[in-house]
Amino acid sequence: MPGGYREPRSLRPATVGELVAASADHDPDALALVDEHRRLTYADLADEIARAARVLADDGVRRGTAVAASGVNGIDLVVAFVATMELGGRWVGLGRATPSADCMSMLRHCRARVLLTDRPDHEQMSPAETRIVHTLGSRGSWRAAVRAADRRGASTRPDPSWPAAIAYTSGTTGRPKGVVHSQHNLTLPGRYTATTPDFDATSVIGVALPFTTLNVMIISVLPTLYAGRPCIALPKLEAGTVAEWVARERITNLSIPPPVLYDLATRDDIHGDHLATLRAPRTGGAELPDPTRARYASKFGVDVVGTYGLTEAPATVTIEPRGEPHVPGASGRALPYLEVRIVDEDGTSLPIGDTGEIAVTAAREGAWHDLWQPMLGYWRRPAATRDAVQDGILRTGDIGRLDAAGNLFVLDRKGNLITRGGANVYPAEVERVLRTLPGVAHSVAIGVPDPRLGERVAVSIEPEPGAALTRDAVVSHCATHLARYKVPEVVVFVDKLPRNAMGKVLVESVRDAVGAAVVAGER
Repeated sequence: MPGGYREPRSLRPATVGELVAASADHDPDALALVDEHRRLTYADLADEIARAARVLADDGVRRGTAVAASGVNGIDLVVAFVATMELGGRWVGLGRATPSADCMSMLRHCRARVLLTDRPDHEQMSPAETRIVHTLGSRGSWRAAVRAADRRGASTRPDPSWPAAIAYTSGTTGRPKGVVHSQHNLTLPGRYTATTPDFDATSVIGVALPFTTLNVMIISVLPTLYAGRPCIALPKLEAGTVAEWVARERITNLSIPPPVLYDLATRDDIHGDHLATLRAPRTGGAELPDPTRARYASKFGVDVVGTYGLTEAPATVTIEPRGEPHVPGASGRALPYLEVRIVDEDGTSLPIGDTGEIAVTAAREGAWHDLWQPMLGYWRRPAATRDAVQDGILRTGDIGRLDAAGNLFVLDRKGNLITRGGANVYPAEVERVLRTLPGVAHSVAIGVPDPRLGERVAVSIEPEPGAALTRDAVVSHCATHLARYKVPEVVVFVDKLPRNAMGKVLVESVRDAVGAAVVAGER
């Protein structure tokens, strides 16, 4: 087996805790986790997880209790995550850039009892129902409580089928939906990934994307721990920081979004020897432009592989095979435990080459067949769950096609999703905020192409008669209510938005007009 992970004889459903414990038992002195301040062996990690479970148990965390976290990458988040799994709790990660009002709404929606955070606005984001708040950091209350805790008798025997995590995703409506996964859902992607050469016995895995994003925990952190390899928490997702940490920790495997790949490939102060050990870079969340792909390969001598995935899957669905030529426009082939189909509106599979909705189900053949299960559903959204999961098949809401070799081509996102630097921006969310700005009659949010970010957020606004709106006013208003990456960078004012006979805005016409305005230098 090429990976460092030793898969049990039977691929039975497993919990996060038992798989991490297996690595600690196998090589307790091996390096497990590194962040800006600490380095833990697997024995240290097992000890901290046990103590953290005691802290959470004393906080009232039991089966089904929601534990939320919003903080920078670090060892404390990994420890708290595994401890929550040990108790059968539900983990809820919240992006650190998420506005406090949105955090409060999600904390109430998931009924979080405990919040772990290093955010200065935690008092504004914490509803009364969240009874316990632990502060993260070297001087925070969480670290002190874990150090003082007794490590005995807190963990339980959770069932791998129980709800274990809620990941909030805006969906095409722009309103957050909580995707619910079991521990079996969470562990299966990592169990497979840990057997691949990217996670072999010489690998060192870096993680720069946020730990609070569930998919990152699933496809980067957990497989590293299952394989018994070092997991390096990079403090910042920035090209210079990436280069520094890759060189310092001799990182071999790292997921890097397209904008950072662009910076690595184009910055004169970053040289090939800075990334000499990085033999397995990958990307996802947005299409990697072919020029960036080629410049990176030319500078560093290594190909970047692309992926396609989504929170509901969870995580990666397809990946480009290493060592094979890149197929332009493709996002690779399905992982061995998945089958990808293209279906029509009725769910009927379409022939190879036809365009339709991307659907995902369990593989029917091979060593990993019949293991995958769809998400348990959307938290407290039964109708949305029924629309997305039908007869064991997940309908992704994305549009694509397959070729004869099984390569997936993702052509569009339903609802005209904007992908800015690998982060999803839903037009309806931006438009909802703009509706609260006095003077805005109607608006449409779209993505405009950008060579570095993939897309930038643009808005076309039809002002109310007599309104004296300015670009600065629009940007300032949005910055107050949206995460920074969702704030429009291109603002175009029009007398009337184009509409059809039914009164619906013609989005493609808006896109053309905004594109022309960008070319003309109008913003």
